[in-house]
Amino acid sequence: MREYLAKIDWNKTLKNKTATECWNILRSEIDCVVDKFVPLKKQGKRSKKKHLSKEAIRKIKYKQMMWKRYRHTGSEEDYSIYKEALNQARAEIRNSKRSYEQNIAFNIKHDSKSFYAYVRSKQKVQDKVGPLEGSDGNIITERFLMAENLNEYFSSVFTREDISILPVLETKFEGREFDYLGQLIVTPTMVAMKIRDMKDNKSPGVDGIPPKLLLEIVEQISIPLATVFNLSLEEGIVPLEWKKANIIPLFKKGSRNKSENYRPVSLTSMICKLLERLIKDHLVDFLVKNKLINPSQHGFFKARSCLTNMLCFLEDVTKWVDEGSPVDIIYLDLKKAFDDWIEKWLIDRRQRVVVDGEVLSGSVESITQICLSARSVIADLCCTFVEHFRLSQVIHLTVIVSTYFLCSSSLVPNVRPVSPM
Repeated sequence: MREYLAKIDWNKTLKNKTATECWNILRSEIDCVVDKFVPLKKQGKRSKKKHLSKEAIRKIKYKQMMWKRYRHTGSEEDYSIYKEALNQARAEIRNSKRSYEQNIAFNIKHDSKSFYAYVRSKQKVQDKVGPLEGSDGNIITERFLMAENLNEYFSSVFTREDISILPVLETKFEGREFDYLGQLIVTPTMVAMKIRDMKDNKSPGVDGIPPKLLLEIVEQISIPLATVFNLSLEEGIVPLEWKKANIIPLFKKGSRNKSENYRPVSLTSMICKLLERLIKDHLVDFLVKNKLINPSQHGFFKARSCLTNMLCFLEDVTKWVDEGSPVDIIYLDLKKAFDDWIEKWLIDRRQRVVVDGEVLSGSVESITQICLSARSVIADLCCTFVEHFRLSQVIHLTVIVSTYFLCSSSLVPNVRPVSPM
C-alpha cells in the first residue's frame, strides 16, 4: 500500500489543478489502494465477547469438548473430568472479566469510548430513537420517516441571517502592519504531525476514510494533502465532500417521542479536520501572541479547562468576601449558543482582528453554505438538505472565532464567566 502510493509523482499529477480536482484525484487513489490492499473481514453471526481472554476461550472450548465426550461415553470418569473443566472455565471467565473491567476503568482518560461502550452493553434497556411525533401529531415508526423528521428539526434550529443591523465592533489589534496574521502555508511535515496526533478509533465521515488508514500511509499521503490544503486556502474553496456530515441523533432528556429532545452529533471528514486544526493552531497562536483573548477565557485553549476557570472564580469570590465586599453571582447560559451565531458577525469579527487573506477566505468557505447530509443511524437511506445552514460541529475554527467574539465584543459585559460554555 505504501509502495503503491510512493510511486505516484504527486507534483506532476496535481499540477495546474484546482483544490476540488486535486482532492478528487487523491480520493480516487485512496479508494484504489483500499480496494487493492485492505482485506475484507467476514462478519460473524455472533459478536465476540471482548472481556474473554485467549486462555478463557481455550478453557471454554476444552469444557465443551469434555461435555461431548461424556455424552458419548456416559462414564463417571469423563463426567468428573468435565466438571473439573467446567470449574476451571468459570474461574478463568471471572478472572478475565475482572481484568478487562479494571483495564478499561484504568484507561478511561485515554479511551473513554471503550468504557462507555461496555457500560451500554450491560444495560437491560438499550437506547433507541423514536417512535417520533410528527408535525401533524401522528406517531412515526418507519425508520426513514423518523430520519426525515429529525432532519427537519435539526435544520430548523439554525439561524437564518438578518444582516441589516449589525453591532459596531472595535478593532482590537494594535500591532504593526507586518505583524498581521499572514498567509498559512501548509507543509507535509505539518500534515504528518497532525495525522500522528489522531486517534485511530475515531469514526470516519461521509468520505469513509478512517484515521487508522491515514496513520498507516502518513508519509505517503502528507505530500498530496499539503498541496490540496494550500490550494484550498488560496482559492477560498473547500471540496464539497468535506462539508458533508453523517448525523447521529443522541437522546438528551424528556420524551423520546419528540425530535427536540435529541441532539445531532456529526461525523465529518477526517481530512477536513486536519485542515481545521492547522488553521486553528495558526489563528490561536496569533491571538495569544497579540493578547487578543480575554484572560478570563478558559475553554478551547491549552492548559485551560472548566477546572481552572472554577479555581480562578473561587479565588476572586473568596478574596471579595475576605475584603468584606458584597458579592452577587449570576449564572448565565446561552441557549443553543453555537447554533445561533450569525455568520456575518463572525466574518466581520475576524476582519477586525486582521484575520485576512487566504486564512479568512478558507475559513469563511468552511462554515458557510454547508451541505448537511443527515444520514441517521436509524435509516438506511440518505436525506440531503442543501440550504443555508449553520453546523457548528463541522469546523473547530468556528468555536475559536465565536469564543473570541464573545470575549472581545462590546456587547458582552466585562465580567468573568463561571463556565467557558
